[in-house]
Amino acid sequence: MINLVVVESVFTSIEIIQAARKFSEHVTLARGIDKSLFRSQSLNAQILSEIDIVEGGHRDPQGLVATLESLAASSPIDAVVSVSEICIEEVSAFCARQGIRFTDAAGVRLAKDKFASKVRLRELGLFASQHEAITSLEDLENAAERVGFPCVLKPRKGAASIGVAILRNATDCSAARSRTLTESMTLEQSTFISSDWVLEEYLQGPMLSIEAAHAAGKTKVFTVGQRSRACHDESIEIGTLLPAPIPDAVVHECQVFAEGVISGLGLNLGIFHIEAVRTQEGLKLIECNPRLMGGSLPHLYDLAYGESIHTRLLEIMCYGRLPQFAPLPQRFGASCFLAALTPGTVPHDLNLSWLSEYDSGAVKYHGFVPPGTPFEATRSNLGYLGRFLVFGPDPLKLDHLRREILDRFSESFGVPFARPEVLE
Repeated sequence: MINLVVVESVFTSIEIIQAARKFSEHVTLARGIDKSLFRSQSLNAQILSEIDIVEGGHRDPQGLVATLESLAASSPIDAVVSVSEICIEEVSAFCARQGIRFTDAAGVRLAKDKFASKVRLRELGLFASQHEAITSLEDLENAAERVGFPCVLKPRKGAASIGVAILRNATDCSAARSRTLTESMTLEQSTFISSDWVLEEYLQGPMLSIEAAHAAGKTKVFTVGQRSRACHDESIEIGTLLPAPIPDAVVHECQVFAEGVISGLGLNLGIFHIEAVRTQEGLKLIECNPRLMGGSLPHLYDLAYGESIHTRLLEIMCYGRLPQFAPLPQRFGASCFLAALTPGTVPHDLNLSWLSEYDSGAVKYHGFVPPGTPFEATRSNLGYLGRFLVFGPDPLKLDHLRREILDRFSESFGVPFARPEVLE
C-alpha cells in the first residue's frame, strides 16, 4: 500500500484527493493555507473525512515542511504530489532530502527564478525574452530604457500576476513604482513574492499555455491552450481556450520548444505549465512553472478531454512513468474570470437565475465571494469575483458565447468586467 501525501494550499486539492484515493487507501493531506479555500460543499466534506489531514503554518512553507518531516519520521512516505505554487520549492527540497521521487529541487529552484531561468535558456540558444534584473525600483526608468519600451515589470519570484505591470513610458514607471511599493507593505503573499524584480521585453503575439509531462527521459506536450488577457491591462489573465485552435505544425513547434525548456531547466519529473508568446521570430518563453497548470485549466482539461489530469499527475509521481494521455479532445472549453474594472459590492440580492437558460453541461459557474462582500478593482489573478466555463464544438462560437455571458454577469453584479482579447 502506497503511503501517499498530498501537499496543497488551494481548493484544487479536492480533485487531487479524489484521484489519490484511487491510488492508495492511505492518503494524507498536508495543507498550510486558509481552510476556507476548500469549497464548503457536502461532497468536499465527505472526501476530506476519508483521509488524514495535518496542518502546516498559514502561508508558511517552512512550517509546512516541518509538518512533512514529522510525518516522515512517524511513517515512511512513498510518494508526494503537489500543485502548489507557494510551497513547491520547499516540497521539492524536502523530497530530495528524504529520497522521495519528485521534481528535481535544483530544477524547481531555477524555474521559479524568472531571471536565472531565462539566462540559462538563452545560454542554450533557446528563445527567451530580453530581460534585466533590478534590485531597486529607484532605477526603474533607466532599466526600462535599456530593455526598451514597452516592457514588463514583475517580481523575480512570484505568482498570480501579483506586482506585474506593463510599462509603455516613463510615466508608467513612476506609477508602477508607487503602486508596487504600496502593495508590498500590505501583501499577505510576501512569503512567496520576492522583493527584487525583473524587467522583460513586451512580447507581441498570441499567448500560449503549453502543458507538458516529463518522465523517464521523455517529454509529452498533451495540450496547448490559448490564453486571453484583459483588453485594458494585459498583465491580468482573463481566461483560456483549450485546446487552442492551432495547426499541427504549431503543436509540433510547442513540443520541440517544451523539450528544450524542460531539459534546459533540469525538470526531470512531473507536469509543467509553460507560458510562451508566439512572436514573428517563433516561440519565446514568458515562464515555466514547475507544477501542474492551475486556475481553471485542470477543470477545462478534464471536461474537454474526458479524463482527470490529476490522475495523470499521480501516475507520474507515484510510478515515475509517462502515462497515456487522451489523443484528442471531445470538445473545446473556454474559461472566463470576473475581473472588476471598478470597486463595488456583490449585490445582497444577486440574481443569476438567467444561467438556467443555458445547458448545465455547456456552462458552469463558480462564485468566489458571497453576496454583500465589498471588492476592489481586480489588479492581479487573486482578485477575481468568480469564473465560468463554457464548452462546445466550435471555438469561435464558444468565444462569442463567453462574451455574451460576461455581459450578463456584468449586468447582474452592477459593475463592468474586464473583457478578454478577441480570439483570432
